[in-house]
Parts: sequence; structure tokens; C-alpha cells
Amino acid sequence: MQKFFYKVADLLFSVSIPDGFDPEILLPSCRPFVAECSENDNNSAFSVEAVPSLERPSDAVLYTTETNDMGRTEVYVSAQAYYFSIAFNGSEARLLTDSDFTCAKVALDWGSKYCGVLLNSVLRMVFAQSVLAHQGISMHACCVAVDGKAYLFMGKSGTGKSTHSRQWLKSFEGSYLLNDDNPVVRLIDGTKAIVYGTPWSGKTACYRNESLPVGGIARLSQAPHNKFVAKTDVAAFVEIYPGCSVLRNDSRLDGLLCDTLSELVTLVPVGHLECLPDPESALECRSGFSK
Repeated sequence: MQKFFYKVADLLFSVSIPDGFDPEILLPSCRPFVAECSENDNNSAFSVEAVPSLERPSDAVLYTTETNDMGRTEVYVSAQAYYFSIAFNGSEARLLTDSDFTCAKVALDWGSKYCGVLLNSVLRMVFAQSVLAHQGISMHACCVAVDGKAYLFMGKSGTGKSTHSRQWLKSFEGSYLLNDDNPVVRLIDGTKAIVYGTPWSGKTACYRNESLPVGGIARLSQAPHNKFVAKTDVAAFVEIYPGCSVLRNDSRLDGLLCDTLSELVTLVPVGHLECLPDPESALECRSGFSK
């Protein structure tokens, strides 16, 4: 068994896979996040270890079933653990993790050409829950960097997050995409909010190991006009919460999210942008953040 270390959002984690597999090939999006670490390091936020097989705990009950472009995922919850079955193009990954998401085991068909895709999905799932204990939130958002700050755009699939990001890239010199689907925001010392690039960026290969202060967060909705409406306190919380990754039936994890999010909305501008897919929407949004 081989063990490799990665660091995402300043959080270290380890991945143990069978001998003979090259992580450079298996997990290409993780290459920028490789961390040098000794086998005896105990500072990891979580670990994922490959095992020959896994069975669903006998007391586990179905929590939810999700179907998207990453296949079909079934999540089961038991008294002490979570169990995931992830099916993708005829291949399956089985994941068993403790309730804190600090220790995870995964069973894969290592002969499948999709084993790397499934392993990367496992890492994303575990990280999204583990980061909650570190005042972090994995968000379903597009993130653009400009002038030393990063701006996040949220909304339901198909709302136009990537389209709006492109308007920023066209409108503001020196702007660039930090992440197109799954950035992470963390609170540092309770005084600043930092957004990090991650190995998970949807269908866009944008895997930047960078971090910047959050300049603003906007939820988007399509409209026949461009209008930015600033949100504060509870209204700001409500705008962001639906796009945050958390197992909502888990009161502990959801409580960690809510605590972090309650602080976050006091530190950064939040708004709702009703918008057209045009450059003026980017100008309206940035102006709204600056007011």
C-alpha cells in the first residue's frame, strides 16, 4: 500500500492506494496540491484508505439518493458511520467513513478505467464534510479573482454561473478563474474570509492551488435586466446556505456549517444579482459589492 499526502485549503489529508498505481495519473487534478509529509505525520484532517471490500453496516438506513453527471450516489447513515455507494458508467465505489469524516475506507474496482474518477469523487465528498470542523465551507460556486480578491457566484445548475464568470473575465483586466464549481471558503482567526482553489472544478479543468480574500458572494438569477440587491444578516445567510455542501440531517455537521456561515456573512459583502448574460451584469455586480 502506498500513502500520499495532499493539502487543500491549508488542510492536510492522506490517501492510501494499492501498490502499482501512479497518483499522477490516477488523480491528475490533485497534482498542484501534493504535500511532502512523513508517514508518521498526525496532523491530517482526514485519511482515505483503500480496502479490498466493504459491506454496508447492518443498522444503516438510506438517507438520500442523488443522480447527476457523476452518476448515482446512495448515502446511508448508521449510529457511528456513513456509507456511500457511488455508481458511474458501470463501475462502483463503496465508501465507509466515521461520523466525523476523519477516517474513511474505500473499496474500488482498481481494474476499471473509471477508478480515478470515482476516487476523486470520494475525496471531494469526504473533504466537504471534514472541512466543516475547521471553519470551512465547500461551496457549489464559480469563483473569479481580480485585483487581489476573489468573488463567488452561486445559483442552481443552469442559472448561468459560468456564463457570469466569463463576463467578469471579459470586463476586468487581469481577472482569472480560480475555480469553476467547488471552491472552499475558510474563516481565519475569526477576522477574515479566505477562498481557496481545489482539485474539484466540475467540467472545467481549473485546479489552482491559490488563496485570496473573499471580495463578495452573489446568488444569481436570470432576469430581463441587471440589478444587484445587497443582503445582510439572515437574508445573506439564506442566499448562501443552499449552495453549501453538508449532510443536512446531521445536526452536528449542519451546526458547524451554520456557525461558520453566520460569521462569514458579517465579514464579506453578500447580494442577489438579477442578471442578463452580458458584460453589464459584471459591472453591476462588482459595483454592488463595492457599495
